[in-house]
Amino acid sequence: MVIESSFAVQAPPQKVWDFIVDPTQMVGCVPGCSKVEQTGENTYRATMSAKVAYITFSANTEVTITRLDPPRELESVAKGEDKRLGSNVQIAATLRLTPQADGATEVAYRADVSLWGKLGTLGEPVFRQKATQMGKEFAQCVKSKLEGQP
Repeated sequence: MVIESSFAVQAPPQKVWDFIVDPTQMVGCVPGCSKVEQTGENTYRATMSAKVAYITFSANTEVTITRLDPPRELESVAKGEDKRLGSNVQIAATLRLTPQADGATEVAYRADVSLWGKLGTLGEPVFRQKATQMGKEFAQCVKSKLEGQP
């Protein structure tokens, strides 16, 4: 399933880029992410959890940045497994930053999400609704941090 969205941030692309590639800042803006540690040059381990319908998914997730084109584009792959649920998730994501005429930056993302196990039985509409909610929370957090709003 593909999930796409975008939002504008009143900040130049380089400032947005610096924020997005800093895991210590991003951990607070990714819903359900409680911890991130760098394990290699472009690899990270994140502790993620999310409640989707009646299922709570919790996993150590391995994230690999597969392509960097600063300050314009970043591609990554994330893989996580919740052994308790017998569920797996894999996300191939692209994030693009586009400067706007007013000095703002459009942040656009596209995620190709694959689900297996119990989590996969929920169906696309249920998961899409949760992903949309999480995307809005992410956008609001990034905007507030970079625009200085409470």
